[in-house]
Amino acid sequence: MLYKMSRLARLDVKCVDLCDANHHTFFAEHHNPNYELIAVAEGTVHLEVEGERLKLSAGESLLLRPWESHGGWKPGERQGRFFWAQFSCDPDIDEFLLHQASELNIIHASQLELRTIESRSDDPLVIPRLFRPKQYYKLLGLFEELMETCKKPKGNFRFRATILLAEMLRLISDDWLEHTKLDTAAPTSYMTYRRMLSYLNQFYTEDIPKQNLERFMNRKYEYLCHVFKKYANTNIQQYVHQLRTQRAKYLLRHTGKSVKTIAQEVGYPDPFHFSRIFKKIEGVAPQHYRNNGDHSRQYAPGSS
Repeated sequence: MLYKMSRLARLDVKCVDLCDANHHTFFAEHHNPNYELIAVAEGTVHLEVEGERLKLSAGESLLLRPWESHGGWKPGERQGRFFWAQFSCDPDIDEFLLHQASELNIIHASQLELRTIESRSDDPLVIPRLFRPKQYYKLLGLFEELMETCKKPKGNFRFRATILLAEMLRLISDDWLEHTKLDTAAPTSYMTYRRMLSYLNQFYTEDIPKQNLERFMNRKYEYLCHVFKKYANTNIQQYVHQLRTQRAKYLLRHTGKSVKTIAQEVGYPDPFHFSRIFKKIEGVAPQHYRNNGDHSRQYAPGSS
């Protein structure tokens, strides 16, 4: 079984400890309101989860969902020890089917890199329910550090605990991706797109002739337009207009500069042309935007 977690999820560690599976309390039935990550530190641990009996070896990790019934079995057999950490996650961690693996392709998150749209979670972190990561020794080391952080709280210990938990989940997920040999590498065209974005984000207030872009990218302009449209779902010119409008909105809200001055500052020598572009994107003229505080409309890629 696999789970998927939003990369923007809010994680909060509730408690963490090292459990000796030979203790009589281990065999009692437990029902926790939080997610629980378990990693076997040494020996073998016999754990029953919702009626399913598991035999966990050193280095194996197990992710339990809230309120799942679990407890030990085989009380007469010598068992090992395991780390456990209870944590909350918002939004919830959902089940993930392997045939959805195409969702892991990095290009699905490409529009998130546009400076003009708000971040949202399109690319999940996939976590196996039961897995033995190749780097299990690193996982156990992170658990030790997490336990030390929570048992001797000081300063920003909750923030540090969140970072450590996130790193543990990332390690498990990365090892699983490598183990399954899923191809999640970014294609060459995607790297071209990222380099082009960096250039446009830096020089958007200047005139950008296609010859300049071709020279910088060492690619034909037609190819660059195709790549940008593929990943950004908008064209280069429209993105430049949006970047300029984004900057103009800030200047209209936070400075007393005239519309003409703002137009020139963001790259439009003609203030009337600037006003037409601004209204086309925002739905209102620049002065109306400034006077009425009409700052609610958000740009969507591909809109005109």
